[in-house]
Amino acid sequence: MRLVRSKIGYQLTPLDMERTTGASLTVPDESLTIRQIMDKHSKGIPIANIREEQYDDDADFDSYDLEKLPKQDLFDVEMEKNKISSKTKEIQEKLEHEKNMEEDRLKAEEQELKEFRKALKASNTSRIDSEGQDGTNAAKT
Repeated sequence: MRLVRSKIGYQLTPLDMERTTGASLTVPDESLTIRQIMDKHSKGIPIANIREEQYDDDADFDSYDLEKLPKQDLFDVEMEKNKISSKTKEIQEKLEHEKNMEEDRLKAEEQELKEFRKALKASNTSRIDSEGQDGTNAAKT
């Protein structure tokens, strides 16, 4: 026989209740009313034990978790510092390489432009000379 529970005749059993384990994490007399919170905020008084949240607008999976920072030991902080400094160095080298590539490209374009101007000037000079010869020949005849 199966027992069906309904709202009529419902009785709470120990299985329905939550069991607590360990010590309570609540701190007595730490609750504030909304009015007290608003008063403290408007007066610029810090509200005790409220953690400052930190948000990263450009967060991705490679971003550093700022929540872990206060909980890390000195070795972990040093390792993270070394990792960040090596990544910074790598990015700076990449930027320097890109800058050098851009400078080389600009120099090559300037050289090409000089050669083009020189060739254009030479072709204009030769065209003027050939027109001058044709003009003198036409005037003589």
